[in-house]
Amino acid sequence: MIKKIISISLLLLLTFSFCFAIEVEQKLPGLSKDPSLAEYMGYIIDLIFKIGVFLAVLAFVIGAIKYATSMGSAEAMKEGKTRMISALLGVVLLLSSLMILKEINPEIEPKGLKPLETGSGAYFSNSINDVPAAPNGTIENITKSGYSKIKNICQDEKVDRPLVLKTWSSPKTALTWMNQTVQEIKCGGNVPIPQNQYEYELSTKDPGIYLISGGCDGPRSSRILVNTPALPEGYRNNLNGVIIINDVAPAGTDQSTNAYYGALFFQLNNYLGKCSTIYLAGENTDRINGKCSGMVADSFFNSFYFFEYNPTPATSGDGVVFYTEAFGGTKAKEAAASYSYLPKY
Repeated sequence: MIKKIISISLLLLLTFSFCFAIEVEQKLPGLSKDPSLAEYMGYIIDLIFKIGVFLAVLAFVIGAIKYATSMGSAEAMKEGKTRMISALLGVVLLLSSLMILKEINPEIEPKGLKPLETGSGAYFSNSINDVPAAPNGTIENITKSGYSKIKNICQDEKVDRPLVLKTWSSPKTALTWMNQTVQEIKCGGNVPIPQNQYEYELSTKDPGIYLISGGCDGPRSSRILVNTPALPEGYRNNLNGVIIINDVAPAGTDQSTNAYYGALFFQLNNYLGKCSTIYLAGENTDRINGKCSGMVADSFFNSFYFFEYNPTPATSGDGVVFYTEAFGGTKAKEAAASYSYLPKY
């Protein structure tokens, strides 16, 4: 028995030595493009675990056959029973070893035991385990739990949307735009958890309008779907871009509920002063990622109208009526009002 144990130990030692001798650039089946040391360890342990389980099952089957064909021979029955019990004990020892390894280092675990992903969304990952990510919190709490990445798991890339990760280098205040960093995580992608940040917030990149300060990669507002008489702090007179994402169904599905968004910006609060050009996402814009439209450097805006529009004029109304003052009410007011009709062309 001792000789067998020594032989197995030497075999495992040689296996580990061989695998560690492989250069990092060597691509092995089942490993990521840039695997960590923990991933290599998990790969090796996974291989050993599968071989061990296979041998245990084989030993159990041989023992069962031996037991079933003993023909009343007490010695044959005993040998078959011993083989089956030894096989079961071997599986128990394998599982116990894995539990000890995981306790020593949570990242070292066979890929075969990786929990099943349970749907689309944001997940914290340590290359071995994926757990659903909280929508906000502190970076310290994530790293203390042993996680190093944030993943965007998607079941259907035509439907699921990118994630927006916002982080702050200090606790959030009313002026959150001042120290905000923004990253987008596409479907199936992941990003390292930023170690030099204090707080984070995760959200999906849903249809709507997003204000941007400091360029298209700068601080970004939450989604807006209403008229805004006063822009949020940090974007007033400091608006450098806007992202507009239409609410459009995937190609080949029902398009009857599609919504197309636009925005018109004003220099003063309450929609007063000079206005901007009309910003639209466009009918054929990427329905998932949207497009950042930059604004000229000397554009100082403080409010905006949010609106929906029909990209197919043929199905719109007959035209537009302009009034000089409020129309309706008393007959005197109606008589004093005037209007002009602009027909559709």
